[in-house]
Amino acid sequence: MSYAQPWTELLPTDKKSQDLTLYDYKAAFDAYWAPFDVDKGYYWQDGEKKKAGGWKQFLRWYHDMESQVDPSTGAFPKEDVSIVWLFTPPITIPIG
Repeated sequence: MSYAQPWTELLPTDKKSQDLTLYDYKAAFDAYWAPFDVDKGYYWQDGEKKKAGGWKQFLRWYHDMESQVDPSTGAFPKEDVSIVWLFTPPITIPIG
């Protein structure tokens, strides 16, 4: 099987996909790209500068998700924040 993001093949196989943490994704990503010595989304191979496809997008996603996961475990939230927000009644603050 081929993957659009080949680094995902390095994700832990002893966990269900819903049990993977942000740190599992980061470890697999880092392990895949480590030999390429990526700098600002590019690497050199046989004297030719090549784009590290998906590298910048992953880092954007990772930095966005850092504030949304449990910092000690990297576990993702169990509920979708947008769904919780939809079903949360408005808060009224008395003035005066």
